[in-house]
Amino acid sequence: MEGTLNDRLVHEFTSDSAPCTYDFVSSHPAWFQSAIRHTELIPGAVVTQQILNDAEHWMKPNASALAFATALEHGHQSGSTEPWIQYLVCALLLSLQRKDATVLECGGFIGKTSSRLATTLEALGGGTLIVAEWDPDAPERADLTQAALEATRCPNVQWTVRREDALSVIRSLPDESLDYVFLDDDHSHQHVDEEIRLVYPKVRTGGLITGHDVWGSCALHEEFERYGGYALDLPRLGAAGGLGILQCR
Repeated sequence: MEGTLNDRLVHEFTSDSAPCTYDFVSSHPAWFQSAIRHTELIPGAVVTQQILNDAEHWMKPNASALAFATALEHGHQSGSTEPWIQYLVCALLLSLQRKDATVLECGGFIGKTSSRLATTLEALGGGTLIVAEWDPDAPERADLTQAALEATRCPNVQWTVRREDALSVIRSLPDESLDYVFLDDDHSHQHVDEEIRLVYPKVRTGGLITGHDVWGSCALHEEFERYGGYALDLPRLGAAGGLGILQCR
């Protein structure tokens, strides 16, 4: 790492402003990713042990720096679920180990999480994915979600994008017909409270209800905790983030 860039990196990562960190990382993505790779090659003496020790010191106070770097590496698009939340959501679905599971996702946005959920169902041997995606102010989101799922090779997964309000979709489903739910549409407290209340009896015993943006500006942890669930506070790329988890008994 060149001294001048390293000095600037240290300065940006130790600042209190996440946007400042983002501006730097986004303007030097190739260099940043190269620098991270180099730090893993200690035997090659690309970086000295002293610099690595310093890196440990200045990286720890600002986890958002690594979060932004991870997001850039995965081609994250603003507004989408963070990559690590997507992994957690799919890992929880995988952990249920249910054949022919039925999954409901409320809020497809552009289909990144939808595609991962479909891929996870395929890995489990197949299943059903229902995506409720409808925003009258952004009808193209349903088209993008549809296109993302069409591009996903999951021959054993039956999926559908329902272009209607999530609450309407939930009400239409039979009781005990779902195994897994991911809520990521309307983030108002009243809406999410009603979603959880309505979807709870639709989930089979032992199934999971999860939800995005439970910490930060949305504070939806209140709804998950009210129903006996948990809320994980994880690095955020915006004003809200984290994952709520509720197991149906």
